[in-house]
Amino acid sequence: MGIVLIAVGLAVVGCNGSLLNPDPSGPSAGNPTPGIGVKAGNFLGYQPIDPIPVSKVTIFDKDSGMEKDVFWQSLPDAESRRRLLPLQTAQFSVRKTDLSGQVTYLVSSLSAERGSYEVIMDYMKYRVEDSYGADGAYIGNARIGVGLRIKASVVTNQANLNLGSITAIGLQASLGHLSGGISVDVVGIDSESVTNLIPLTSEIDETAIQSALQALASIKSKLWDAETTITPHAVAIRQAKPNQETNIRKQVGTYMKSTSGNVLRAFWKPDGKKTNPANETKLKAWMSANGLATGAGSVTMFLRSTGFEGLRQKAVADLKLN
Repeated sequence: MGIVLIAVGLAVVGCNGSLLNPDPSGPSAGNPTPGIGVKAGNFLGYQPIDPIPVSKVTIFDKDSGMEKDVFWQSLPDAESRRRLLPLQTAQFSVRKTDLSGQVTYLVSSLSAERGSYEVIMDYMKYRVEDSYGADGAYIGNARIGVGLRIKASVVTNQANLNLGSITAIGLQASLGHLSGGISVDVVGIDSESVTNLIPLTSEIDETAIQSALQALASIKSKLWDAETTITPHAVAIRQAKPNQETNIRKQVGTYMKSTSGNVLRAFWKPDGKKTNPANETKLKAWMSANGLATGAGSVTMFLRSTGFEGLRQKAVADLKLN
């Protein structure tokens, strides 16, 4: 058995969940050979990844006439963050994981054999940040931004099934050729109205897929609302040469556990579960006084982001928690 991943962006996805303008050199071109794939370590296309929080961004400082790194959370509002995410894309990819854990990215939309498959549709609003090895050589890049993702995990009952669109999967499910579950992920886009639009995880069928597509279209429209909070993450990577995924992830990964972070978390949530309102007020007041944003998700990022370790130590001292 294996696992397959499909990612498709809503910006250029038709009503049937397929790409309107597929790359003529991509998996949909010509007559694809079922199940042909490239091992993940050798795959040089973009690979969708589980979101990784990113703490800093490089901007141009008009006063100094130079570039400088600033914390995403130090930017004043969602609009200033959206302006730093100028690119939008729709991505479609298929991968298979066998029983040994080896991941293969498929270059056709047809399954070569029965097995377990994971399917993802992605829309991304992002910027590209390059990664370099210890020797200074370019090793690839990451897409940093926000996005919407439909994820389906399916088990096929026969070979040569069409996995080329999310609605094709729904059709195959209705015919009894596959089964599985579907979920919707919203990456870095947060507001009360967005939360209310997220559908619950359900079994795959045409109704569930239509519901997921409608939800993502509605959530995408909320990206521009004034009350929407934007928190960029690394959402995809691309290797410039084989076997660089781990190195790229290390450069964009920002979460860490530290003594200062643990002290602050214990102050914020004394029982490890519920927030202490008075302590949260004090912590957010300190964050605001030190130039940090205090919107949704800001405390968690402050407590765990690698880039904030110096400020965390300062907060522990200033709040007299040591």
